[in-house]
Amino acid sequence: MRISRVMILVAFSTVTSAASADASPPAQGEQIAACMQSAATSLGFSGTVYARHADLVVERSFGASDAASEVPNSSRTRFNIGSVNKMFIAIAIGRLVDRGVLQFDGPIGRYLPGLKPQFADLTIA
Repeated sequence: MRISRVMILVAFSTVTSAASADASPPAQGEQIAACMQSAATSLGFSGTVYARHADLVVERSFGASDAASEVPNSSRTRFNIGSVNKMFIAIAIGRLVDRGVLQFDGPIGRYLPGLKPQFADLTIA
């Protein structure tokens, strides 16, 4: 599944780069949507792809959110991304440390008032 997502993004990048500067935004959007559709079909991708470049926005959903009842995916479908959340949280914490808002070795009770005393002295690290 991960390779499928990467391939769709690569295909999108290729179409975006190849689109001529003279092409109008609707024409570019149609080209990008066609590329997304082709990649999703050939890879069996199920999910939603959102792409934005300046004023051009292309969003398409593919596959089903529930295979048994064949409910199609949409931009409102909630996807279980599991452990991927850990990476986003780590990046967000790292950026806050870089900005001086947090300290890795500071007690989390400093940042989360009202935390139970047994947890207040734990550090982010």
